[in-house]
Amino acid sequence: MDPNVTLQSGLASTSLLDAVFTAVDPPVITNTLGEPISEKSALTLADETSSTPAATNSGTDRPNLQPHLTLLLPSFSKTSNFFRNFQWCADGSSLLGVTEHASLEVLDLTNQENTVELKHRVSLPQPAPILSTAWFPTASSLDPASYCFVAATRDAPIKLFDASDGRVRASYKIIDHRERFIAPHSMAFNMYMNRLYCGFEDAIEVFDVHYPGEGTRLHTFIPNPRDTPPGIISSLAFAPDWTGTYAVGTFSGTIALYTEDTGAQVQNWLEGFEGGVIQQGQISIFDALGEQGRVGTVNAHQDSIGAIGFHPSKPYVVSASGSRHFEDAESSSSESEESEELEDVEVVISGVSVRGPIVRQKQRGPVVVDNSLKLWALE
Repeated sequence: MDPNVTLQSGLASTSLLDAVFTAVDPPVITNTLGEPISEKSALTLADETSSTPAATNSGTDRPNLQPHLTLLLPSFSKTSNFFRNFQWCADGSSLLGVTEHASLEVLDLTNQENTVELKHRVSLPQPAPILSTAWFPTASSLDPASYCFVAATRDAPIKLFDASDGRVRASYKIIDHRERFIAPHSMAFNMYMNRLYCGFEDAIEVFDVHYPGEGTRLHTFIPNPRDTPPGIISSLAFAPDWTGTYAVGTFSGTIALYTEDTGAQVQNWLEGFEGGVIQQGQISIFDALGEQGRVGTVNAHQDSIGAIGFHPSKPYVVSASGSRHFEDAESSSSESEESEELEDVEVVISGVSVRGPIVRQKQRGPVVVDNSLKLWALE
């Protein structure tokens, strides 16, 4: 990886103040991965997309959030797989997705003949759940040297993958006192792109990107009024002002500020935050100035939305839905007859071969209502 890669600049952002939404059925784009997809089910899912207009003030020019395309990966169509998270690379040319079935999916955003599509590039199945990922800060499909990302898989070293073909460029090890691999819950490159910061339970591991192997451990101390450990570091983010300041967030609701120069010494902290999740298939838009609160809601999916992200330079928004649903006890008992099937088998009892039917209970697993990935256009 070239250490002299220059940082992309001029990434535009899109204001979402006073958004108005128009209900338009998005066209379904079928992305082939070697398997056919049911057109009927895809069209049914696309037709269910609707939106709720927000209160508006006349005379104000407001953007519209328009459904652009719905992507149903054929490999998801007959399984309970879905995207848990995704990230745009620096120039927005590719999307990195993490799935429920522990695979890394790289999708390319293409624009041919004025048709914008998400096309599958590579799939990287992993042996265990994926806890965190991070693109290299200047990753671009147009620059092979910087087109890479790191991924942390449970009980395994951190791997630096080449996003073009999936090969492993390097690996970084976090090892505990029992000589077991630790997978971080959060990762971030510093602004100079020469260090990788990895957050896990009560500590941050810092790696020199150019020297794979083991890193330097910073034992974090985040003051807590309840005298409890800070817990798992769930998020890391560097300030874009090149001062080396970075924020550390924990599952306990505390946010601390550190600098690269001072190591594990806390510079400042915030506490008292409470987390919450609304498991609805809606995208809510809020006034960034705080004057009007929520100004619009889009019924984007038929299941809970796990991730949403803005394209770094174009007026696109991508959203992904999916969660595991289990049948209740009454439904399971009422359909128990349908879940049983007879199988003719032959067994040996006391040296005598006996053949006859046995009843096998079908394995019931979680189901997914909506495991689609949708691209929206801001107009």
